Amino acid sequence: HPQPELKDVALSKSGEELQELLKSWLDELISCYLTQHLVLHRIKFLECTEEALKAKLLMASFDDLRYEAKDKIKAVSSQGLKVEKTRNGWKAFIVFDA
Repeated sequence: HPQPELKDVALSKSGEELQELLKSWLDELISCYLTQHLVLHRIKFLECTEEALKAKLLMASFDDLRYEAKDKIKAVSSQGLKVEKTRNGWKAFIVFDA
């Protein structure tokens, strides 16, 4: 298979409660797939604070020959979403709606 077409994407969210911040950031990733058919290939840079989530991502064009889509994620559920700071960084529990 030929290499997928790659695209640099900057994705930043700020000014929300921590759980909602993560939810809206992940919803942006889902939107990239639904609207532009881009999937996450690699995270080049990630910065997470209690006020902001910033990342530089390398996204790949979705190719049916390269990837197999089993269940399509429609959204991130607010129910059960938890984010907590640990001494080693951050820990999150996320439920996706498929």
